Amino acid sequence: MTVYLVCLEFRTPPFTLQFRYPNAQISVPLVLDGAFAFLNKYSGLDDWREEYLMDAFGPIVHESPDINTSYILPAVENQQMVKFITPLGTCLVFEINDNAVFKEISNDSPTIVPFSLRLNRRFALDKALSLETSADNFKLSRKKGKISGISSIEIGKGPFKSISLDLKINACNLFWCVFVDTDDLDVLKNYLEHLKISGIGKKRNMGWGDLKGFNVYEIESSKSIQISANELRYNQNNEKIMEIIRPKELKEIRRLIQSKKYSLLKIFLGHGAVDPPYWGKDTVVYCAKLRMEK
Repeated sequence: MTVYLVCLEFRTPPFTLQFRYPNAQISVPLVLDGAFAFLNKYSGLDDWREEYLMDAFGPIVHESPDINTSYILPAVENQQMVKFITPLGTCLVFEINDNAVFKEISNDSPTIVPFSLRLNRRFALDKALSLETSADNFKLSRKKGKISGISSIEIGKGPFKSISLDLKINACNLFWCVFVDTDDLDVLKNYLEHLKISGIGKKRNMGWGDLKGFNVYEIESSKSIQISANELRYNQNNEKIMEIIRPKELKEIRRLIQSKKYSLLKIFLGHGAVDPPYWGKDTVVYCAKLRMEK
């Protein structure tokens, strides 16, 4: 497959979320091939909603996408240079002409600013009470007609209550980059045009993840780095490094370590899936950095 660098310009920041506490969510790395898989399956239908509901209520079937993408990575653009950061902090610099040319791994990372949102959500009271049994780090208790905790929920004024929901977003960038593996550039551009209408990530109905435009560049091959949508391979401080930049099964990383050809430097675990649809709850490796042993 040909590897492309896709530069995405947004009107509002994109993000996806995972629950950390019953009323707090944090952003996690976001891939695009879930949206691409959705478009591949449903975009040609007159009314996709019925088939989508049938799939949603049936067993989860993970299918390998036709187009693979890395995480979208927060970036800055300065004239013909693009600089972006992987989830584990590696800063890549590309020169943009007709193609994308890798220049260096930089120690001068751009500043990525996080932000927080607080949303109000209406829960049925019985669902709010059920949080007591599912919370790991949050204890709800009754006290004088109320439930005390991070949020105070009054139980005497009707079945629906407003609970504030804190969202912790890692980056508020409007410019992002993503590596894409595909043999069909026209299909990729068609999918990106659809995403200009639908948006990317969570809370799109509130205006977040509004895609303004995109540019696609073929990545020129380089002896100093090997790039795919799955991983980066490069030399750093006289060491050969492999960095995972999309979800992987934990057993794949364990197999690499057990082979004694790699040693683990960093890893970030979470719950999700390695292929679309991504609402699975398996333990996955969000990202990892490994050193290739000599």
